[in-house]
Amino acid sequence: MGNEKKKGVEFVVSSNLAERRPGDLVVEITSEAKGALPNGTRVEKMNSEKGDNHRNGALGTVKGSVYDLRLGYLYFVRWDDMPTLPIGTVAKKLRQVPSE
Repeated sequence: MGNEKKKGVEFVVSSNLAERRPGDLVVEITSEAKGALPNGTRVEKMNSEKGDNHRNGALGTVKGSVYDLRLGYLYFVRWDDMPTLPIGTVAKKLRQVPSE
């Protein structure tokens, strides 16, 4: 995707976890966008594409969300198989898991 320099800090935007380097800063968004699924909502991955880090059926928990005019809702999900790394996922690739 790309790199940006702001005030001496390099921001690496990547769609692939394989591009992460040791020492990269992980930023977690915990805000809730108006109208988005609430934080704590259980979700399932759907509509996965080649290069996605998770396949259809993967389960996770929403930890934050933002709204982007181009992408719509972007959710920060902690996937069950990678609970320490929040991953940004567009809404069209998620479905809410019914609570039990």
